[in-house]
Amino acid sequence: MLVAERHRRIVDIVSEHGSVSVLFLSKELAISEVTIRKDLGYLHDLNLIVRTRGGAISPNFNSQIERYHDLDIICQNEKKTIAEAAFNILSEGETILLDGSTTVAELVKLIVQRRYRLDIYTTSLHVCDLLLSKNVDYSVHMIGGRINKNMGTSEGIFAVDQLEKLMVQRSFFGINGIDNKGYSVSREDEAQIKRCFCSVAKESYILADSTKFGRRYLIKAIDIDASPDHIISDVKRPDFDYREIEKHTSITFVG
Repeated sequence: MLVAERHRRIVDIVSEHGSVSVLFLSKELAISEVTIRKDLGYLHDLNLIVRTRGGAISPNFNSQIERYHDLDIICQNEKKTIAEAAFNILSEGETILLDGSTTVAELVKLIVQRRYRLDIYTTSLHVCDLLLSKNVDYSVHMIGGRINKNMGTSEGIFAVDQLEKLMVQRSFFGINGIDNKGYSVSREDEAQIKRCFCSVAKESYILADSTKFGRRYLIKAIDIDASPDHIISDVKRPDFDYREIEKHTSITFVG
């Protein structure tokens, strides 16, 4: 099988199944796992699939969102660049709200390393763990609720009730998909949390790498007319038209 033919076959398989493992592709194509991993890296760079730890998903995969450690491997350098730009926006003493997205986790690592004094609210157990790992002069508040075991985040009516009572200076959160109709996620519970992050902050920021643009998931979390105040992303993709989104929010590209 020629390399180009193998690449086309991998993209077709990933598209058909939505989510596949390296082992599955190796058996399906009778190719070594080492070669499959190289192929997935190459196809991910072309935005034809999304690489995960142990496999890949389709860019249009609308099913249940992956576990936190599956997402953590995707676009690591891009997330670090976005987090650096978000950190530079902060001022000492601010009250901020953080979700459990992997890009926000990169922002938290910078806060811990550089010992910023902040008043921090979060829905994420992982974020709390990062913040409490060092003796840094900030206040941490965990939003309670039902715990999503895959993502380590609180959600449900109790979490929404607590979030709706907040008035923070800035919120930082991730999203699964962005297109010209709005911002989407896989589940309604998650969508409710995203809406709160957008509404309770004086300035709201979505931290989203370039692979999120042009993707649409099952549930619309935020309508295009109710866009967050800002989006921070890595690079401007030539294959996506940003004009409709830019009518409603500012996008900063930092790649």
